[in-house]
Amino acid sequence: MMRVPSTAEAKMREQRAQAAVACLAYGVAMSDRLLFSVAVVPMGKELEWDARTQGLLLSSFGWGYICTQVIGGLAAARIGSNRVLVGAVTVWSACTLFLPPVAYLGSSFTWLLFLLRILLGFGEGLALPAIYHLLGSLSSSPDDDEKRVAGSEDGERKGRAGQHRSEWIAFLYACGGCGHLLALFICPWLSWPWMFFSFGAIGAVWVAAFIIIGQNDYSLRYGESSLSPSRRWNWKEYASCRPLWAIVAAHMSSNSCLWFLSLWLPTILHERYGIEGRTLGMSAMPTLVSVIVGPIVGKYITNHRLEEHFGKRTLRNRMTFIALWGQSISFLLAAVASSAWGMILCLSLAYACKTAACGGWEASHADITSSSGFTYGISNTFATIPAILLGPLVVRILEWTDGSWTVAFSAIAAAPLLGSLLYSKNMSTERCLL
Repeated sequence: MMRVPSTAEAKMREQRAQAAVACLAYGVAMSDRLLFSVAVVPMGKELEWDARTQGLLLSSFGWGYICTQVIGGLAAARIGSNRVLVGAVTVWSACTLFLPPVAYLGSSFTWLLFLLRILLGFGEGLALPAIYHLLGSLSSSPDDDEKRVAGSEDGERKGRAGQHRSEWIAFLYACGGCGHLLALFICPWLSWPWMFFSFGAIGAVWVAAFIIIGQNDYSLRYGESSLSPSRRWNWKEYASCRPLWAIVAAHMSSNSCLWFLSLWLPTILHERYGIEGRTLGMSAMPTLVSVIVGPIVGKYITNHRLEEHFGKRTLRNRMTFIALWGQSISFLLAAVASSAWGMILCLSLAYACKTAACGGWEASHADITSSSGFTYGISNTFATIPAILLGPLVVRILEWTDGSWTVAFSAIAAAPLLGSLLYSKNMSTERCLL
């Protein structure tokens, strides 16, 4: 006789389905985000862009991305993560598809290319806060995770899901890394216009499939609003919350390293080591390492119950220390690497260390609030500032130092050290926000 799944088992399956859809969207986002960084070298040659134009075009994505972080978190809380994700993927996929024709319009329409890049960032900026809201709603209960509702099956389910928070986050970023890898491996085999056409089409397929099979699927309803439309946010409470600013400091400092590589790694390999064309695929190795190591770290934290063993506060601090100090040391080693593969190995170490953040500051959002998508939107707004500044700033550093990438790497390496100190001094694992 076939066993009927319990309510808890059915809801766990719904969790996994929801997470899979969200992670797939994030994989699409990471693919599209990388395209311009890979394509800028052949585009610059063909369209005769100078270094300043390339730097501004690279950083223009960040202007749109930074504007929609808080909006994405609020919108997901009010109308549901699913609707926000559909709108977000539609916007950035359309921008990706239209970018090559606009680029060929010539220098007189460069402003339109800037606008497309900003709109692409606008769309992608909505996605991750919505996904965090979704995952936070799956892995949190209104009370602290350690509390259980006596005799309540739903309370037990939420408690178990809370223990899996690090695993959910690690899986999310692993899927993003897979999207990143897909772009890195495929793009060198395509002309630059077809890079955008191909991956823009993937986004369009995702949207069509979600509209057809996703909207009426009960397993996708966890993204529905958890907040009353009449709820008003106490902005002063958020502005004065030191644990939130501790997360912001860690997030911003870590992203300084990641945005630097996202914007400049193909250019660094080309200018410093003469790597170009299909051999640029070697830049995929750091992401591949993170895709492999991330889920292992998340699973290890869950299976060995490290939160119970060390205590939540100690675990958050230790994992954040490993993530940020590991990135800083790895960047300093990469600054003096004598070969392309030596630098790639150092950066792979940085990405491996960064995965520890799934049990550190990245998991802190759901510690301090039940509205983790909203706090993530705030945090990621500040963490996007490096995306805007690093394009022109790195160009200036190169101008001042006669093209020294060693100085650029060393300057970026200081950020995680500062972030680690600020986080450890101000972090908390207590619920302090709504």
